[in-house]
Amino acid sequence: MFAEGPDYEGGLAFYRRRGSTSAKPHIVLVKVSYAAALVSPAYDSGQSEAAVIAKWRAYWADLWSRRQPSSNAALPTFSTTPTAFRSNETKTSPPSS
Repeated sequence: MFAEGPDYEGGLAFYRRRGSTSAKPHIVLVKVSYAAALVSPAYDSGQSEAAVIAKWRAYWADLWSRRQPSSNAALPTFSTTPTAFRSNETKTSPPSS
């Protein structure tokens, strides 16, 4: 872990070259000696990516419809990529407690 010195400055330069502008009081350097494939448990049953996406779209659409059954609020839309999410909801402040 570095908080000052040439290794710290080198780490800051590394992140700045990639567009980072956030403050970094410490930089940790980790040596990775082995890495294995990481597979989501969602695919353990052998389902395709399209099947997993369809399952979760249906799940969230069902939850959304039960959350606002009498509202005409638009459902969130999901892209075909598993990590992308778009919402066509109007952004509002969180409800007060």
